[in-house]
Amino acid sequence: MPESLVIAIIIAIPVLLGTGIIWPRLFHSLSDEGAVKWYTKSAEHGDARSQLILGLKYWSGQGVSQSNEEAVRWFTKSAEQGYADAVFYLGTMYMEGREIEFGMMYRNHMTL
Repeated sequence: MPESLVIAIIIAIPVLLGTGIIWPRLFHSLSDEGAVKWYTKSAEHGDARSQLILGLKYWSGQGVSQSNEEAVRWFTKSAEQGYADAVFYLGTMYMEGREIEFGMMYRNHMTL
């Protein structure tokens, strides 16, 4: 099966079902690293939920090396598409003093 078809199916399943309930279960059986691989492919194709999840993975260091800058980058991409949870996590990172500057959010062309 071509990789692009797999990515399209991963993105389409929650849309076709009309819920996000299947999303966490889809990658449940994968290792953290395996899940990150597929979330990355989906996020790079513009899926806001995958971008949010990748931000959370980078923030916590689950399946990837912990990186506040990468977390901000993925949260910002998701927030720019109107994903409110991503805006919440950006604000939370700033409020907790996670070694990010408020200006870091603006470097990625985000406006609050």
